[in-house]
Amino acid sequence: MPYASSGFVIKHDLENEYALVDLGNAPDVSLEEQLKGWGISLENISLVALTHLHSDHAPPAGIRTITESADCPILLSQTGWEHQGDERVVEMKSLLEKSGRMELLDSAGEMECGNWSVSWRPLTHAVTGQPVFGGNTAFRINTVIVSGDGPIWELFTEDNKPFFIQLREIRSGPWL
Repeated sequence: MPYASSGFVIKHDLENEYALVDLGNAPDVSLEEQLKGWGISLENISLVALTHLHSDHAPPAGIRTITESADCPILLSQTGWEHQGDERVVEMKSLLEKSGRMELLDSAGEMECGNWSVSWRPLTHAVTGQPVFGGNTAFRINTVIVSGDGPIWELFTEDNKPFFIQLREIRSGPWL
């Protein structure tokens, strides 16, 4: 469910846990206030996945809130991290590094992260005025696929078949 511009909340099916994909950028409303509006506290956030470090997806105030108040892993692609180095993201990068909870991801992969099954794929995004493949990331978290600003059609390739096959297997479950 979207909770702000450029932010999504995913509720775990079996637990009272939530994952955030991006941190939104609602004017004059803090991340904590936005979550409270959905009945969610920061203590219930067990995963944060950032599609990229533009301030409409990862605003400094949201990064500060997550790094200071939530005890969860923060996922971000290595390529997105390396290609976003302008002055607007210096504060965000510093907060993420100091948190000790940031995990920089290879270009594509999958992992278990607590109770979450996470896969990710790179997408193209203009991160320094030029399109950079991997500057944006699409995430599959349990049964939900979320992309930041990247063209979702890039996911529909032969190389990404496992991304969707796993989703089908998760949705159908072992009982079918």
